[in-house]
This record gives sequence, structure tokens and C-alpha cells, in this order.
Amino acid sequence: MLIRGYDTEEIDESMKSFDWSRAFYDPMYAMVEAETPEDHEDAARMEQLIERLQVVYAYSEQGREYVQSLIDEHWKGKPMEQQVDHLFGGLPSPEERVGLIYSGLWPVIEKAIREGHHWAAYNTEPIMLMDNDVRLFRDVNSANVFAKQHSNDLDQFKVIEVRSSLDFVLKACYGLEAQQTTVVNQRATLRQQKPTHENNDTTAPFETAPAKRRKRQSLR
Repeated sequence: MLIRGYDTEEIDESMKSFDWSRAFYDPMYAMVEAETPEDHEDAARMEQLIERLQVVYAYSEQGREYVQSLIDEHWKGKPMEQQVDHLFGGLPSPEERVGLIYSGLWPVIEKAIREGHHWAAYNTEPIMLMDNDVRLFRDVNSANVFAKQHSNDLDQFKVIEVRSSLDFVLKACYGLEAQQTTVVNQRATLRQQKPTHENNDTTAPFETAPAKRRKRQSLR
């Protein structure tokens, strides 16, 4: 079964690969405590698993029920049970996400992020973000230049760093970039300490420039 593009069988196998009687997610582990290549590999696998669980959980009611079943099966009575509210309590419900982002934009954002475009310039004015309201870049300078060039009386672009599509919706639609309410935000903060990858081919595959429109009430 696929939920938000993720194969639940792969998620099941990933959950089973950890000894949850001892395993505990700590976003600082890979940077501070991991010593061997195996330690770093396990930390990366767990980080990927947590991110997928969060995306699936926030995507639909079916996804929420699926993740809850995994929590009940693998984490109940184990150390990770203490993390459940922290990991999933601050995520928007599927109902809250309706109408914020055009559905056709999701796969484009996800593809761009997978290809290393982690700086998003997005229009803060529309009630619903469309294709021409978001553009992703490999480096922050290119994103800032684009935002400055395309901001005017009708459109105002803001630049944020994003690590997943869920990270994007939390920051762009809910203004959570300054809060540590989810592990997604913690990972983004940690990674800001690392050098930014520079590449002349900086833009993600968005073709259209922002269209002029009647100014609408800002999301914030």
C-alpha cells in the first residue's frame, strides 16, 4: 500500500529492523555520540524512518491510523513511547491542510527536495499556493535574489530552508520555522551549521514566473 508515495511494506520492515526495547530517537546522536560507520548508518536510517512516519501521519486519516497501529505495535511500553507526543502532537491534521497548497504542487516540491533544492522562495500572499508561487533552489543566495526580484505590490516572497514536504507546509503555511515543535524543525536547525552546497545549476524545475493577481489576505 502506498501512502503519500511511501510503501508501507518498506516502513514496516524498517520498524522491525530496530530493537525498540533499547532504541530511542535522538536528533543529536549522529552529530555527538555516533562513533562507528554502523552508528551513523543506524542514525540515518532512524531519521529517515521518523520523517516518513511524520509525512504519512500528516497526509490523511488513513495515514494517521496506519502510523498509530505501528506505534501501538512497536513503541507501546518502550522508550520511544515517550516521544510520540513530541513527534506527532504538533503536526497539522489532514483537514487543516486542505486548501493551503495546490495538490499538483506536492510532487514537484518533493522531487526538488530529493534532488538537493533545500531553499524555498514562496509567495506569502495567496490563500492557496499554486505552481507559480513556489520555487526551490540549491543555495540561499539564489533564493534570496529570486524573492527580491519577484516581490512587488501584489506578491511578497519569503525564503525558508526546507528538508521535506512536511517541513515546507509547517513553515510556509503554519509559520513554525522559529519553533522546535517537531523533529523536522530540529533537524533543519542542526543542518544549518553545515556548509551550504554551492552549484551553478541552482533552480528546481519550475517554469513559470509569479502571475499578477489581486492582493489577498496573507496567511499570517
